[in-house]
Amino acid sequence: MDIDDVLFSLLEDHKYMVKMTYLFDQELQSLTGLRKQEVNKERILDLLQYLKAFSAIAHHKLEDFLFEKLMHYPLTDDEKNSLEKVMHEHEYLDEMSCSLETQVCDYIVSQGDMSGILLLASKSKALQFSHLEQEQKIIFPLLEQYLSPEEWHESVVLSESLAIDAQEQDMWRLLWMRENLSKTHAVTSC
Repeated sequence: MDIDDVLFSLLEDHKYMVKMTYLFDQELQSLTGLRKQEVNKERILDLLQYLKAFSAIAHHKLEDFLFEKLMHYPLTDDEKNSLEKVMHEHEYLDEMSCSLETQVCDYIVSQGDMSGILLLASKSKALQFSHLEQEQKIIFPLLEQYLSPEEWHESVVLSESLAIDAQEQDMWRLLWMRENLSKTHAVTSC
């Protein structure tokens, strides 16, 4: 595994997160009654838990490791601000996912008001997509430009150690693939 493998893995993670976010959004719309389809509450929670776990188990840990290394290089003020912003967003996105999960669980139990869930889901989706775009367009090229071979090697070692936890991610990926192969609707990616 080398620099290309690490970046490829992170980009593949981003693709899965985008697809899962779209699937979650589609399933969430089924709760509102705006889409004519059977409501599968367990699937909605599975998708939400996937989004939450996928980031926390390995993806953000690896990115944070790489981003911390990058902070020690002579970045412009704009680059440094972008880097600090995406690092802070990791924590904020995780908090939003937890809050969204709590609200969805409460809704499923009580059948209360959906407006707060829909608003939070919309904000979360917008932040997630903006965050991924900023990482891919600004931060990842900086990683390629500045990180030393030794730092990339350290990230490979970390990535491999996180791979044990990532087996759970693979389970979620298989769930996603199984569910999508049985679906007739297409998922759009950004």
